[in-house]
Amino acid sequence: MNKRDVNVVRSTIIAELVADGVPHTPAVTSAMRAVPRHLFAPGASVEAAHSPFDLFVTKRDACSGPP
Repeated sequence: MNKRDVNVVRSTIIAELVADGVPHTPAVTSAMRAVPRHLFAPGASVEAAHSPFDLFVTKRDACSGPP
């Protein structure tokens, strides 16, 4: 996925959240626009990394593994 496509995905998701009133301050909205979340979620698709409803686990330790 190229940079333009990534920006479209991020902008679309942020617009949906703003329409729902989720970001409570302009600072939060700005941060969401600035942070390329997919770079911090290796192995996740761009859509999954930017999804506000899904979690992408990037690190586990002995306490957070399955029982």
